[in-house]
Amino acid sequence: MGNAMSNRLNHVCAACIPCRAIFVVLAGMLFFHVWISSAFAGEVCLLGEERDEYDLRPYMEYLEDTEKTLTIKQVASARMGPQFGTPQGGHFNFGFRHSALWFRFTIQEQSAPSDGSASPRYWIFDPGWNLYATIELFVPDPDSPDGWRTYSSGHLRSVSGDQERRHFRLPSGLSAPTTCYLRVTGIRALVLSPHITTIDRAIWINDVKVLGTGLLVGFFFTMVLIHLAIYLYTGNGKFKWLVLGNLAFAGFVALTSYQHLFSIRNMPAAIMMAGLMAQGFLACVIREFLELKKYNKRINAIMLFFIYLVFAVAAGAFYLPQELQGNFSLNVAVPVSLIGAWACIASMKRDRVVSSIFLIAWAGAVVSISVYNRAAHGAFSFAHPSIIWAGFVCEGVAMSILLAYTVQTMAVQRQSAEAMAQAKSTFLASMSHEIRTPMTAILGFLNLSLQMRPEGQLRQYLLKIRTSAQHLMGIINDILDLAKIEADKMELDADPFEVEAVLRDTADILVARAFENGNELVVSVQPGLQHRLVGDSLRLKQILVNLGGNAIKFTRNGTVRLAVLRAEDGPSSEDAVTLRFQVSDTGIGIDAAVLPRLFESFVQADTSTARVYGGTGLGLNISRRLVHLMGGEIAVRSQLGQGSTFQFTAVFKTEGSAMEPAMTADQGGLKVLVAEDNPASREAMEEVSACLGLKSTFAGSAAQALQLAAAEDFDLILLDWDLPDTTGPEAVTLLRSSQRLVRVPVALMTSPARPEVESIDPARLGVEDILAKPFTASSVRDMVRRVIHNEDSPAREIGGIAAEEQRSRERARGLRVLLAEDNRVNQELISLILSQAGVLVEVAGNGIEAVLRVMDTSLPEPDVVLMDVHMPEMDGYEATRNIRRDRRFQALPIIALTTNVMAGDRQRCLEAGMNDHLGKPVDTGALFAALVKCKTANPS
Repeated sequence: MGNAMSNRLNHVCAACIPCRAIFVVLAGMLFFHVWISSAFAGEVCLLGEERDEYDLRPYMEYLEDTEKTLTIKQVASARMGPQFGTPQGGHFNFGFRHSALWFRFTIQEQSAPSDGSASPRYWIFDPGWNLYATIELFVPDPDSPDGWRTYSSGHLRSVSGDQERRHFRLPSGLSAPTTCYLRVTGIRALVLSPHITTIDRAIWINDVKVLGTGLLVGFFFTMVLIHLAIYLYTGNGKFKWLVLGNLAFAGFVALTSYQHLFSIRNMPAAIMMAGLMAQGFLACVIREFLELKKYNKRINAIMLFFIYLVFAVAAGAFYLPQELQGNFSLNVAVPVSLIGAWACIASMKRDRVVSSIFLIAWAGAVVSISVYNRAAHGAFSFAHPSIIWAGFVCEGVAMSILLAYTVQTMAVQRQSAEAMAQAKSTFLASMSHEIRTPMTAILGFLNLSLQMRPEGQLRQYLLKIRTSAQHLMGIINDILDLAKIEADKMELDADPFEVEAVLRDTADILVARAFENGNELVVSVQPGLQHRLVGDSLRLKQILVNLGGNAIKFTRNGTVRLAVLRAEDGPSSEDAVTLRFQVSDTGIGIDAAVLPRLFESFVQADTSTARVYGGTGLGLNISRRLVHLMGGEIAVRSQLGQGSTFQFTAVFKTEGSAMEPAMTADQGGLKVLVAEDNPASREAMEEVSACLGLKSTFAGSAAQALQLAAAEDFDLILLDWDLPDTTGPEAVTLLRSSQRLVRVPVALMTSPARPEVESIDPARLGVEDILAKPFTASSVRDMVRRVIHNEDSPAREIGGIAAEEQRSRERARGLRVLLAEDNRVNQELISLILSQAGVLVEVAGNGIEAVLRVMDTSLPEPDVVLMDVHMPEMDGYEATRNIRRDRRFQALPIIALTTNVMAGDRQRCLEAGMNDHLGKPVDTGALFAALVKCKTANPS
């Protein structure tokens, strides 16, 4: 680090050499102007062939008209002649004067050669580039009425917006000595540098001035573009002041240099405003880069005061009397310059490089402003705004050095950040591997133990262990997801899915926790929604689980509702739709003061929340970021004691038509009696009935249901287990006691997490089926088909293996699987899971054994290879590449079975030649689904 800083200091010091060179050049220019500006009045200026340009100052004498009342006749009279003399300071810088200055000089054009070889020459009077209020040149002319030909110019005499006509063409025939008079007034420092040149010379001089000024203005505008690009790219607010500062520099140089190419009445005020704005913006640059607000509040306060003062004076430039503008602007700029130098010196110990850069720039500004201030008061022979240009050029060069240093620093910081991010990713991957490996065994053997149907206290212990293990895995997944999102490595998949299936799977995850808290879990799907969509269903389910888990956690003996509907205010088209998901509860609610920061990382409603309810405060932050990735927004409405409603939108592509009809024509129109006292569940059943075409009648109690059933014939009766006046089984007994209702099909509605459900026999209880809550249109449809039409529709398994997984197990039976896994516990676990489903399993302890087993033609070729990624001697990536090199096994299905679940891990597996990627802990449903997928793709 020390070597790097030393290199930067050397780089900065080397870059300062141009600043020194500029100082030397500018000092030489100043000395040259002082030398050539000395006044030594002579007799006659002879205009001849040997020269193209003549400086008139050695031939000029002056007279001060304090009252500004003298006319040309009075000045040219013999009486006034003796009052003309040389300037008191020996030069033609008169400083700030409110008087009119008269000058006289005598010129004579030398006779042309008699042989006629020389063409006549035309002479131009050039008063110089200083700013004058009025300039009047009087040349004797016998043909004029008053005997004088008059030329006039100056910004007060020019037409606004037009070019100032200050180059006067002298009359021809000046063969005799001709005494001319010049009258000048101004509100700024009156500095004369008049020349007489030929037309070609005048054009050349002006072209050089315009070119030089153009290069300088171009330099500042280039700096503007560079700093603007950095500001837009990085969002670093420091660079906006550099943009504004360089703009002000360019404006000041252009106004002071091109002031005669166009004219406005308030040109002095415009120059004053641009100069002050440049100094103010540069002071802001120093304040931001030196971080005075953080490290030196006293200097920061003083500098802020003078910055505001400078900007206030600049804003009022057009309202100040013209006679005050020059002195006032200089007196305001000097304190800012001195305070800036003070700030640089005070910050030397903390940031030597940046402070040195600014000190060099600020020193140039202080010197140039001080010199110009003295020159403007007549101390030197030369007083032109180009003196201030020297300071601006020095500041511009220093800002170029600062830019190079800042870019270099940003590059070093970026490399450091990338290295830190890589280290972080490596650590997270290692942590994921070390934690997920034992968690795979813990959760796997727990699930196997629960599938053995333990009873009593042992089952409760196992369930509590599984809940705790799943909670730990949830925390681990949240931390990994947050790391991926912050590193911009979270990528969304685009796979087809069914909205109702996502909500149903979410409910399956939440139902046990909801029942434990005594909550009614309800799923609501708006009828007519698109049936199949394309998007990342896994991340959508993660958001719903996060929000639903929070709702259940903070609700006791209430209702938690998951709903989806079309977002009418969101963007939708033929191939895309915006859906609105809502998760509402009747829990404790959230304080309004907490709502604005609720979606920040590690934030909970109050400090006691984690102690009472648990949690890390990451879920909502992750959900918000995932919603943004899906092109939506998330919001919350809540009041203490009245529950909360979280809702978010998400944009998905559409696939297929709208929600397909759930019932055929001969199955619709069934009359159903529903005994349900929960309003949210009744509303959900009304939506389902509308979707399926069922004619539903609702009762709020068992007694009311019995009364309705006795008065009207129904094709099906649905009884909730928890009715206000009795339980579901007791209500069945009451219904069956009536001869009228003996043959009416009855189904019980209850949560699958209810312990009694696992051992229940529907036939002994007197019911035809059990409808798991929360129900959906598809689950009610399947139940109706089983009960009314005796169809063999898939039932959702309660208390065991899911029906879909059970079907995958049946289809995977007989597959020959090679398991490449080095962890003995995981070998035993996965082998046991597969063997129980009738899958033939062989085990390889590392990548080399896996490759040798696949290549061994004396043994039957495996149908699928489950490949762990992290193994000794040869990892899964290299083993897969070795297998793929043999053309015989290019179609062999290889599935990654690994703890690597960070962004890019799946892609890395696919690039190595694997067909799929499964994470640990092992999801048995996903495992068997992947095996079936491979079997379908390779039926041989």
